[in-house]
Amino acid sequence: MTRPPEQRLLTEANAAATYGPDVQAASAPVKAAIAAGTVAPQGMARMNAAALPNGIPATMSETAQAVTSFGNTPLTVASGAITHTPVADAPAANVAGYMQSKTKTGGKVKGVWAIVQASATANTGLALVLPTAPWANGSLTAAQVHHVEYPNGNWHTSIWTGAAENPKYLPDAVAGTWNDDKPRLVAAFVNEQDNSVTIRHADGSISQSAPGSIDSALISEYGLVESYRFVNTAADPAVAIKILRWGLIDQTDITNLVSLGIPSYRDIGKAITGALPKNPAAMVYRPAVELATAATGSMADVDATNVKLTAVAPASGSLIVDVEAFVNLTNAATNYLWDISQSPAGGTGTGAQRVHIGTCNEVKRRRWVLSGLTPGQTYTWKLQELAASGTGGGLKAGSSNGYYLTMTAIPAN
Repeated sequence: MTRPPEQRLLTEANAAATYGPDVQAASAPVKAAIAAGTVAPQGMARMNAAALPNGIPATMSETAQAVTSFGNTPLTVASGAITHTPVADAPAANVAGYMQSKTKTGGKVKGVWAIVQASATANTGLALVLPTAPWANGSLTAAQVHHVEYPNGNWHTSIWTGAAENPKYLPDAVAGTWNDDKPRLVAAFVNEQDNSVTIRHADGSISQSAPGSIDSALISEYGLVESYRFVNTAADPAVAIKILRWGLIDQTDITNLVSLGIPSYRDIGKAITGALPKNPAAMVYRPAVELATAATGSMADVDATNVKLTAVAPASGSLIVDVEAFVNLTNAATNYLWDISQSPAGGTGTGAQRVHIGTCNEVKRRRWVLSGLTPGQTYTWKLQELAASGTGGGLKAGSSNGYYLTMTAIPAN
């Protein structure tokens, strides 16, 4: 059965390899209820940047709520990711970009999440914010949840007063680093009954604030993601992270979860967090010696040893495989294609896709939607390329030219 987009975030869950026993226990009834169709979260707001054209989107791509993007350097979609290019904002050094939406039903936000990606040099922080009223340029109202996490692992969670972070009810701490150019999930959830907050960090670990840390009655139907850094100088420039997907969860998403056997309302944050998908399977290739392929007239592996991705098929048997790489073509007659080979065979969805016709010197991205895979089976995909006509160039990747080649697999539904 294919579930609607609002349920996808919570559907393909396999927390055993990511979370501790307490989270697994709390999330088990949630995952079982979702699988049985007895919990149908309808309040989510969801955006998948991979499906959007370049520019500032008008709505959440999967659930249609209006979106606003603002700040010193507003967030925008570029090459399938939400990012920005920080520039100096004299006399203030803070360089920030914000993207905001609200819940589908208009109910209060109970959670905000983002799948983020950071290169080795990225240094802006991701902020997940639940404000008391919508934010706008020059009007950053108070927020009960203001969680900040940097690629180097530094993080904290606080109340935003409208002018400062005070108090930090989860003070400065360090989790695992995530500046490896792989997609990572970060999330913040409100436990309304005891006014506490649950954080799911990029490394998969979980933190919870003490009861009474916030006043959940002050939270609105709005939520936002932010990328920012206080320092941006020629000697220490800000390099932005990428936000691949993000969304909100409201009250309707967690209604009746207590009746599913969760020990207490405080464990709802753990339960939903444990039911979220694990960090997507991903590979990043940036060899010390430059990879510069020469596509020929037959489909062939780009690099059978290094350019491949392995993932376990989810319960639905459906996966999305994304590939992003720099393409350099020098012949105006070139008809250049990609494909992915799969082992073991099975299912549908692989097949050649045209990448470019003519000369090219830019990053390209293509997606395969696979279905009919065997749940629980481990699959491997290798990237292949072909110049159907006009050979002359191919992929480039390497530390000398700064180009990455990435492959990512995420559940399709």
